[in-house]
Amino acid sequence: MPKKATKRSKAKPRQQAQPTSTGLSENFSALLCYLFVWIGAIIFLVLETKSRYVRFHALQSLIFFGFLAVLNMFISLSMIADFFVYSFVAPLISLLMWTVGIIFWVQGMVSAYNGQYYKFPVAGEIAEKESKKL
Repeated sequence: MPKKATKRSKAKPRQQAQPTSTGLSENFSALLCYLFVWIGAIIFLVLETKSRYVRFHALQSLIFFGFLAVLNMFISLSMIADFFVYSFVAPLISLLMWTVGIIFWVQGMVSAYNGQYYKFPVAGEIAEKESKKL
């Protein structure tokens, strides 16, 4: 009986490992971009000049988690100032936002360590375009 074709993921594998400016492996460096959220991303954007792979993951992490931080500040301010008519809406939005954030955080770490260019919605497209400028 023939095997069924499996659905391919959005993640694209890399061609081959490139040297990094930091002396760490590309996979580990990319993992650290997500592990320390936007702080790790900023550090690797500054230090990494050779690896497009690490810069892609650093940019994606910075864009995605920077957006989440700004969104969280807006939601927090709206809860304080009571911008929402129904005060129960803001905490629900915040909970949903952080649940999605944790899912993408774990997905980013796993795909980075496994050598995959997994693109987050919107942030991945921007990161890919900007990392090609290296």
